Amino acid sequence: TLRILMYESLKESKHHDDLFRLLDLTRDTDDNPIFKSISEADSDFNYSSEMTLFKFFFSIIPLVTFAAYYDDFKKKSLMSDEELRSSFLQSFRVVLSSLINGTEISLRAGTPGQS
Repeated sequence: TLRILMYESLKESKHHDDLFRLLDLTRDTDDNPIFKSISEADSDFNYSSEMTLFKFFFSIIPLVTFAAYYDDFKKKSLMSDEELRSSFLQSFRVVLSSLINGTEISLRAGTPGQS
């Protein structure tokens, strides 16, 4: 299913935008329970356009790509399930360490380079 979503997003078809529907999880709407829960916990919480871009290309897309190509990569790399998952999670932690450390604040502020 994920491979189909990725493939369809690359061509002009009626399903071209389906992969981008994952961005709906970051929208500030009444029918978005995820955003609503976060906002209730932190009333100042808001996704800037830079944060949305970061979440999509550095969080959602890597996860989708990993899931879509998991079996093929496992065969090519000769890694076990345990090794592959562990390696991916370690790599993912490195990429997303700015979120864990709280240094993504510049992405929330809106304009890069300003605090």
